Amino acid sequence: MIAELAAIGFCHNENCATSIRELFETRGVETRPDLPRLPDRAANAEPWRQAKEDARVLRRSVDAGDGAVSNGMLADLLGLRRNFAEAVPLPATILGPKDGKGVKLATGKRHPIARRFEMARLIGGYADAIVRDGNSWMVATDSATARQKCQHAFAAEFLCPIENLTEYLEEDVSDSAIEDAAIEFEVSEQTVKAQLMSNRERPGSAMDYGSPYSLVA
Repeated sequence: MIAELAAIGFCHNENCATSIRELFETRGVETRPDLPRLPDRAANAEPWRQAKEDARVLRRSVDAGDGAVSNGMLADLLGLRRNFAEAVPLPATILGPKDGKGVKLATGKRHPIARRFEMARLIGGYADAIVRDGNSWMVATDSATARQKCQHAFAAEFLCPIENLTEYLEEDVSDSAIEDAAIEFEVSEQTVKAQLMSNRERPGSAMDYGSPYSLVA
């Protein structure tokens, strides 16, 4: 986690751990996410493909249906109040232990669509890093680390499943259709494009395919 925070300039010296704990003393919301344990990782699966499969498994386990995941469901999965909307200007979203009971969440996303994507990233990251791997902390940043890319892959598939997206688009991948799909699934147009390109449903550059999930929600 410290390496990921250092990548965005949050940690400048050996006092990074102290800075994180000081942050948690003054900012954040206490919560107790209640997420099912994900299946063991598939052997030799690419991390971002595993993240997509995790998203499909979790959608089925919580009966998310075929359309957009509601804000209420996102909040419930994270153990947050349904009116949770206030953000503080932080450089990263961090989940960490709080007095041995649950976790404390601090985030800085303000836009409603960005907030939805961030919540989905937290769900995937928590289910993977804390429930499955047993870690105490996790972080969501804009750094291009493998774990951050996995969070993006999970969030994109959880909020905008490729099977439901292609069914909605009916082979129309024009800009106007993508805009409509973004509204339908309550995600950004960039998320829709990332889903289509990573699943080879829309032409993209070699760079797009090599790094399928943009760091922008």
